[in-house]
Amino acid sequence: MFRIAKVIADREAADSIVAGDVVGQKASQTLHNLYVTDSAAGGLPIIRPLVGMNKNEIERIARIIGTFENSVSPGVAACGIPTRKPRTRSHVDEIEESEARLSLDDMAECAVESAEIVQV
Repeated sequence: MFRIAKVIADREAADSIVAGDVVGQKASQTLHNLYVTDSAAGGLPIIRPLVGMNKNEIERIARIIGTFENSVSPGVAACGIPTRKPRTRSHVDEIEESEARLSLDDMAECAVESAEIVQV
């Protein structure tokens, strides 16, 4: 997702990416893994305003700003790739090795082309 956000940020002349990560909410959202995923942002700063909030606080804010219903739509909250043993301490070199087998630039471009702008 950060690769896609980077492409959009470049097109929009944005100087950062805002993400909804919360430390510890999911197994993948450890401090170490957040650091590893930042590498996909191409050097853009990642702003995480929800990082220390709990689920109830986040849901309350989402309802106030009108994004709650969209966030609980099927397919939005889940990545769709089930895993039995999520890694809580990924390694950049292993991620890069796996990614080298994919056409990430083409995949990101395809995602950007089919992206929908939603006014909040």
